[in-house]
Amino acid sequence: MLKYIWECAEKYQFSANETERDENMDDAVSIGLILGCIIGGVVGLALYFLPTIIAFKRDQLNKVSVFLLNLFLGWSLIGWVISLVWATKKESAPVQVINNYTPPQQ
Repeated sequence: MLKYIWECAEKYQFSANETERDENMDDAVSIGLILGCIIGGVVGLALYFLPTIIAFKRDQLNKVSVFLLNLFLGWSLIGWVISLVWATKKESAPVQVINNYTPPQQ
């Protein structure tokens, strides 16, 4: 891909007439649009799955649930915000219950 970009740049630089330059410029614009779409898609997916990324980085117990909520309801702003809040919520320490009950003696 980089080789192709370099060849297009060289063709544009050393083109003899204006028509040939315009054709070479069209190639360069096409490459720029393709790269822009790829980069934009990757950034968009990263932002869409930001709650999931946060949940996995923080090793949340409910990370799979956050992923599923984000996957199916993340397209709505409400689902995305809920999954973001859920992913960033601090997990409470497990509660240990001690039973001191002694049955009455008969």
